[in-house]
Amino acid sequence: MKKFLSLVLALVMTMSLVTVSAGAKDFTDNSKINYKEAVDVMSAVKVIDGYTDGSFNPTNTLTRGAAAKIICNLILGPTTASALVADAAPYKDVPTTNTFAGYIAYCAKEGIISGYADGTFRPAASLSGYAFMKMLLGALGYDATAEGYTGANWSINVAKRALNVGLDDDLKGEFNGTKAVNREEACLFAFNTLKATMVEYDNSNSITVNGITITNKSTAKDMVNNAKVETIKDDNKMQFAEKYFTDLKKTSKGHDDYGRPATEWKNKNTVIGTYADTADYTFTAKVSKKDLYNTVGKDVYDDLTAKDATKLNVWVDGDNVVEDSTEKATVAEYMDKNSTAKIGDGAYTGNGVLTEVTVDDDNNVTIVIINTYLLKATDDYSSKKEEVAVEIAEVSTTKINKLDSSKLSADDFDVADVKEDDYILATGVVTGTKLDVKDIAKATVVTGKVTAYSNTKDVTIDGTTYKYNENISADADNGKGVSYAVNEDATVVVDAYGYIIYVDEAKASSEDYLFVRDLALTGDFSDKDVKADVVFADGTRDTVVVKNDDDFKMTTDNNKTVINMDKANAWYTYSKKSSGKYELTAATKIGAAQSTIIDHVLVENGKAKIGDGTYKGNKSTTFVIYDDGDVDIYTGISNVPTIKCKTTGVAVKAYIVKDSETSAFAKYVFIDATNAKQSDKNKSSSDKIYLLDFDRIATDADDNEYYQYNAIVNGEETKVKLDADEFTKLDQSAFALKDVPEFTLYDSIRYDSKTGYITDMDKVLDTDDDYTVKDITKATVDYKNGVLTIKGTESYDFTVADSCKVYLVVEAGVASNDNDDDYAVSTLTASGLKAELKGYTFNGRFAAEETDDELTSLYVYVSANAQ
Repeated sequence: MKKFLSLVLALVMTMSLVTVSAGAKDFTDNSKINYKEAVDVMSAVKVIDGYTDGSFNPTNTLTRGAAAKIICNLILGPTTASALVADAAPYKDVPTTNTFAGYIAYCAKEGIISGYADGTFRPAASLSGYAFMKMLLGALGYDATAEGYTGANWSINVAKRALNVGLDDDLKGEFNGTKAVNREEACLFAFNTLKATMVEYDNSNSITVNGITITNKSTAKDMVNNAKVETIKDDNKMQFAEKYFTDLKKTSKGHDDYGRPATEWKNKNTVIGTYADTADYTFTAKVSKKDLYNTVGKDVYDDLTAKDATKLNVWVDGDNVVEDSTEKATVAEYMDKNSTAKIGDGAYTGNGVLTEVTVDDDNNVTIVIINTYLLKATDDYSSKKEEVAVEIAEVSTTKINKLDSSKLSADDFDVADVKEDDYILATGVVTGTKLDVKDIAKATVVTGKVTAYSNTKDVTIDGTTYKYNENISADADNGKGVSYAVNEDATVVVDAYGYIIYVDEAKASSEDYLFVRDLALTGDFSDKDVKADVVFADGTRDTVVVKNDDDFKMTTDNNKTVINMDKANAWYTYSKKSSGKYELTAATKIGAAQSTIIDHVLVENGKAKIGDGTYKGNKSTTFVIYDDGDVDIYTGISNVPTIKCKTTGVAVKAYIVKDSETSAFAKYVFIDATNAKQSDKNKSSSDKIYLLDFDRIATDADDNEYYQYNAIVNGEETKVKLDADEFTKLDQSAFALKDVPEFTLYDSIRYDSKTGYITDMDKVLDTDDDYTVKDITKATVDYKNGVLTIKGTESYDFTVADSCKVYLVVEAGVASNDNDDDYAVSTLTASGLKAELKGYTFNGRFAAEETDDELTSLYVYVSANAQ
């Protein structure tokens, strides 16, 4: 059996790194087949075939009847086997008309299969691994009685022999003999049978005494290949295929694209395909010279040393680094029983780097090292062009900076379900810093709460610790230099072996940005604190005390401590300490402030440029617009209004955090628009939305996530959809959405023009013009002579307009809510409200809108503890 060694994780890479097929059958579901070489060869020799719709269905369960057919096709060939008939029913549940009757009858006659004690065979039942292995051993010549494949311990004896002769070679995971065999596993086991050596017996291995059969130790011996036609293995022994499939030939074919020793299979003159040999030893973590010494063993090492590395080949991403080196490499560079240094002077292996070691019969050693690189789809898969556009994920690695092709074709890769921004793991041949992609797999994206982390080693998310891939960049935003916010969510991209290959910057604490508008000293003498007037990236304003205040002070010529005002008007990342103070760090990706003059556009709606065009905005850019104390937040260049200077000679500046060090795109933009004018285009609508409660999370056809609420919109009870950014502003937990009703009024509603989702809205406050918003306790309602009175601990009188609408929301538990819902909504007049709540003293909240001193709309929420 092949051995799999992992210093960290025993994960098998999901990429199809083993096949360069030529004349193999092209099944419609090839991408779902794990054992491609086995399926290709077995279908080429017609032992097993696909379905009429062109699929193979690798995970479909193999039936006992179909297994008998496979055995007959193996031994007799498909032509002869297809002519088999049953003269009489071989078992009472297998009539002669059964599709598999002839195959079952033949296998029963040859002692390859047996039925059940009740006289049945159960041809439609599934077949266990033990049972199928028993059939294959019978095909190889093993006598079931002599080998103990019947009786109490038959499955143990079958497993010992089957695994010993390699019938489970290259199986992903451990062999489980009790599990039902599927179609592709059956192909693998049968394929290994083709390469296995047949056996024969000189004499009987059992005697019967008084009706009891006594089985002695097995006398099975390898069958000699007297024909000397060695098409499978040159060992003077008869492999199964050398006896029954004389047109099938297995030959060494140098190496594949990665440098792995490869095998070509040919049937008659038709090449089935060329396939990389499965490695003898596999690592997915750091490999030391001592590891390799212990792996290949002293005898192989001594043999290599004696030949001065002429029997050693080392490949890295398709480059033969031994052959191409100016000085011939010595074995000591790669193997040393006393050295824990990584191979190749520490340049090659590490976490998430696949290292495969193959030792052939002549002690030739091939070391193949394959790095995983991260790509990102820049658009959805195009069914018309049958391809998807990709790019190297930003700062995901320093080893490559260019792709041989920016398109992945459906002819070569399984990309039909790839969407824009999907992460893709890629391996291939690297020339210089250019990657020619050979194999891909969908990356795993993990999101969860961070409970611990080390800046350069690992991060623990939802209880699982993930180490970093060797090739991840040491970047403060997306690499092993990220500082996470403990107990906050983070998102990481994980390679096929479970190592982090990229950090989604939107979730790391380096994304906690704020803009410092002004600075001031407070307190006395040397104990003065530095306070900062800040605007957070979500639009919240606050005055905070700076913990690292020495960074913001300077000393004058007369030895006086003052604020360094050059530190104001700048973006910072921050962390809030347990003391309540903020530690501020100047944002590293800063663009210079862009000034404008009268009639010069600072930001133009729908246009990418910001200021003079040095920096650009995209759909992810967040604009923080400060206007005389008010703050508006816009996400996406198409959503922000056009902003120009308002007065000649007064500069309006955009303070920019770039998307990356090398990018021209802005991630965050702060604009003090006090002296600017903003267009009305794309401003908020006049809608009024009263959020009731959360309904559901869903995604649309374009895979956009939205959050749906029950609501009253302009007086109509309906549903509204919030985008993810706006939802987060509601400060609601995804684990308790239904437990946190809103019953709150919003205006200044902004919608995404494409999806219709709400991208921004303002909670109506008591301080807003034309609104009165109050929490009320022990309240009553009265209406008389056109005046509505809400009286609690305080009294509020409103002159009611003729057109006034009143929206009453009553929680369950209040007598007037006579249904079983969590709450009831009624649209009333002022007099109707009085009638509805007559005799009740209640707690709740109301939001009243007045126009020209008349009440035009009123929202009243009555909590469940109304009296």
